[in-house]
Amino acid sequence: MLNWLPPGETETMQRFVHNLHGGKGASAFILSRARQYLPVILDALEKYDLPRELAFLPLVESRFETQAVSSAGAAGLWQIMPDTALRFGLNITESDDERFDVRKSTYAAAAYLAALHKRFKDWPLALAAYNCGEGAMSRALKQTGAGTLSELIAICRMGESTSVVLARETLEYVPKFVGAVQVMSSLVNIAEGRPGSGDACDGLLPRSAVTRICHENEVALQGGAP
Repeated sequence: MLNWLPPGETETMQRFVHNLHGGKGASAFILSRARQYLPVILDALEKYDLPRELAFLPLVESRFETQAVSSAGAAGLWQIMPDTALRFGLNITESDDERFDVRKSTYAAAAYLAALHKRFKDWPLALAAYNCGEGAMSRALKQTGAGTLSELIAICRMGESTSVVLARETLEYVPKFVGAVQVMSSLVNIAEGRPGSGDACDGLLPRSAVTRICHENEVALQGGAP
């Protein structure tokens, strides 16, 4: 997990963590919601042999809100677009949109993530493509000659290729995801009585930041959702 954070993007990750915190108990409330869905998410990740850290991707996508809908038309826990939903076997009708079905949408998202990793051979690129679409990612890589997400971000941030248009949201997607893993892993450890464990919490966020967030949420975690 340590090598998923593009160099120079620590500030982006820390800003996301700060916004995620959002007040005493806020992260704990999200975790209390997330824990309802983690069993089915982990089952789907295991089926497709995907990294367990991806269980926290819905935090970036929807804050684990199963009824979330974006202005672009993405919907559900995993914020799946209509075309992607149909491609991976989800039905969308006026009376039934399976993107809001936690189990079905989770398995579809896992299948899509597996397909993205097979195509791009790299998890940071696959995750960024989950955000912007595999077509947009393929075009960006072809136009810039970049081989990694780090190279692509550097090119885009320096404006070296005016033909490449990747949204700021895409450039910041993986740093935000890494931040989500750090905080949520720490909160899970506290909830399970293991506040000092978990390699996923080491090295990427300042220990003081993780400690502060976890300490301020500990009471809420022990007492349930606020």
